[in-house]
Amino acid sequence: MDFDYPYSLQIKEVMDVKELFDKWKTVVAFTIVVVGATTGFIAWAEEQQLLIEAKQQLIHNEMYQEGRISHKELQVDQYRRELKRVLDYIGDREPTLREARDLEWLDEEIARLRQEIEDIRVIIATPDDH
Repeated sequence: MDFDYPYSLQIKEVMDVKELFDKWKTVVAFTIVVVGATTGFIAWAEEQQLLIEAKQQLIHNEMYQEGRISHKELQVDQYRRELKRVLDYIGDREPTLREARDLEWLDEEIARLRQEIEDIRVIIATPDDH
């Protein structure tokens, strides 16, 4: 069957696999390189995204810890003012049992809060441990 029409789907000769590969090896090689490069770029981009998210998490965590420190420092200041108020109220006299308990509790709370602040600062300084 002869077709003269230039767009016909006729096969003029039969090629074996080796001849077909020889004719298309450049295209196949280029396709392999493009697919490899694209896959590599996608993997690199995903890794960069994970790094960015990890850095954002560290920044968020540090900001949260700094907020906790600020809150505890405000509590320490409040307890110091209360301690000073009680001591000023007592003056030179012997404190009552209730005043002595209040003074002891305020001292313990101030010490506890300072220790918690120090613990938080250690957490911030060593982000790999949490």
